[in-house]
Formats: sequence, structure tokens, C-alpha cells
Amino acid sequence: MRRILTRQISFILIASLIIFPVVLSGQQSKFGDADITKCWSYLTEATPPLSISALNSHIFLGMPGGELESLNRNGRKLWSTDLGGTISSNIMPIKGSVLVVTTIAGANRTRKEEAILRSLSSETGVPNWSRQMLASASHLLHPHRGWVIVVSSDGSVQALDAATGTAVWKVNVLSGLSANPIFTPSTMLVPSASKHIFTIDLSTGDIVSTRTVSHSITAIVGGPGGEVIAGDERGNIISLSSTNERPDWKFKTGGQISTFVRAGPNILAASHDNFVYSLVARSGHVLWKRRLAARAAILLNIDDRLGLLAAVEDQGTAIIDLKSGKVAGLMPRESGETFAGDLIVFEGLIVASTNRGVHGYSDGSCVDVTKSEPPSASANTQN
Repeated sequence: MRRILTRQISFILIASLIIFPVVLSGQQSKFGDADITKCWSYLTEATPPLSISALNSHIFLGMPGGELESLNRNGRKLWSTDLGGTISSNIMPIKGSVLVVTTIAGANRTRKEEAILRSLSSETGVPNWSRQMLASASHLLHPHRGWVIVVSSDGSVQALDAATGTAVWKVNVLSGLSANPIFTPSTMLVPSASKHIFTIDLSTGDIVSTRTVSHSITAIVGGPGGEVIAGDERGNIISLSSTNERPDWKFKTGGQISTFVRAGPNILAASHDNFVYSLVARSGHVLWKRRLAARAAILLNIDDRLGLLAAVEDQGTAIIDLKSGKVAGLMPRESGETFAGDLIVFEGLIVASTNRGVHGYSDGSCVDVTKSEPPSASANTQN
């Protein structure tokens, strides 16, 4: 069974120890038409966080060892909470709370791993509630109308009240998941290892439709017109609509599809043939393709105009013009520093982790970091 990811971007993940904040004076990189400035750094002595998320000027870091940390948008630490075990999901912030799943190993060989869904105050890190779940290799959390939808890699899908943790519904998809699901306002589409795509009603948990595909789906994304674009283990990319049993269009690459990213009316597709393709979502027309030295490790849409692109074991991360596929700039980095882990775009910042820490970048001017409270005045640790 393929382990589902907690984000749509593929990364190399490693493990972290002692963390301390450092504010930089705006290290800048200019190459082509894009200027990217490093505004701040939150340094780590070993490994970057496993997951990054953000909401309402709060950045949340899921660290190895089960620690959850919060920074403000200027990179200053607000609080940290040691949850124990390992973080096995993405971080889902909502108004006033942040939710995450941790997995705890059994006390002995006869005791199985346990997964715990936790809700904490987003302002202080103080726990709100917790609910035990069946352990799975990984979990994906998604907000829906006051609920949290929990999708586990073993095929379990459930909805809980995000305020109380009360169970609403649960359904099991046979054979587990082959890729991350996608969500519409009322449904979710789940690719299964049994070569099916299940459509689940988010209000009831009912499976409302099942579509059989020829090969195992490895990536899936929604198109601008409501179509579903799926990539498989054989390198095929197909567009599926609810009104047509046959694909609306099909495109063949030279290797398994690892990642899709939406970019306005187009999609970016990373393939194991070491190419990244830009396709028109409605027609499958190829706008451009770019060959990498190895498989894509980072693929991120910044603002539908610029994107980030890097290959596995490549120390440089390029800023690409999404219209042409040409390199427009380079992300600034120190000698020996590599991007690894999670990246998000948040309130005008690119928040990224490297083998040295978490950094905030801007494609404009940096925020005034001097207005932040010093770490000793604002940091709060919960045990």
C-alpha cells in the first residue's frame, strides 16, 4: 500500500533537535526577473519540521519527536507543546484551534501503535480535546463546515466535530489509498489501491459513485472546470468528467506521475521521467516541459505567475516563470544549505524549511521584524 502524503508536494524528510530564532538582515538573490529576499530564519541544529501550516498570522511547525511549535509571521517563537510520539498528519489550523494527529508506539510487542487526534488552542498550545484512533502510516486532515475530515492511508475516512471531537460518520475504502484525495465543497474523491476512484458525500459519508481506472492512481487534482485530472503509475495523465465514462483527454509521459499542482487554468505535472510538464487543464495541450537533473523534489505554485522547482539532491531551488517554464530567479541559500521538508505560501511569504532551519522569504520587501516581541517574552512551553 502506498503511503499517502500530508501535502501535494513531494519532499525529502529528515529528523530535529534544539531550535533558536535568528533574524537576518535580508539576504537577497537576483537571477532573471525575480528578486527573492530571505527575511528571517528560525534555525535548527539538525532536521527541519515534518509539516508546516499557517493561519491568521500564526505559523505552525510539526517537529520530529512529536513537538508542535508556533511562530508569528516574523519568525518569532510564540509557544511549543510536546505531544509525544511522532506527528503523522498535516497540521490543520482553524479559527482558535489547531488540529494534528500523533502516533505513539506500543509499550511492548503485544500492544499496537495508537493514533491520537488532538485539538489545541492556536494562541497558547493548551490542549482542547483528544480522540484515540486506529493507527495508520499517515493521515490527512481537511476542514469542512465545522468538522474535521480525517483520511488515513489504510483507507479509513471519518468526520468529527472540530470543536468537540465527537464522531459524525465513518467509512472504509477497501485496499487503502494510492494517492492523496481531493476535495470539492460537498464531496471528496479518494483514489484507492484497488484502481478505483470513490466519490464520498462529505455531509453523510456515503459513497455516491465509483469509477474504475486501468492503472493505480498516484496523483490527482481538480481542474478549473470541475474536471478531475489523474496521473498513474504508468505515466498517463487523464481528464475525467462526471458526464463521460471515457477520458476527455489523455497525455502520456515517460514515468510515474508523482505530483500535480494547479496554476490558474493550467496544471503542473511532475513525472519520474525527470520532466515537469505544464498542461492546459481543459485540453491537455502541453504549454512547456522542463527537464531536471533528477526527479522533482519540490514543485510549488507561488502566485499563478511564479513557481518553485528543484530536483532530488539538487542544492539549488529555481524560481520559474509559470507561463514559459523559464528560470526567473533562484532562492537564496547559504553554502551547503539544501531545501528539504515542507513549503507554504502565506500572507506574502514563502515559508520553507532547509537542512538548517525554517526561513521566511519574500518576492518583495521584508516585513519590519523589529516590532516582534523578544522570544523570552512571548514564548510559552507546554509539557
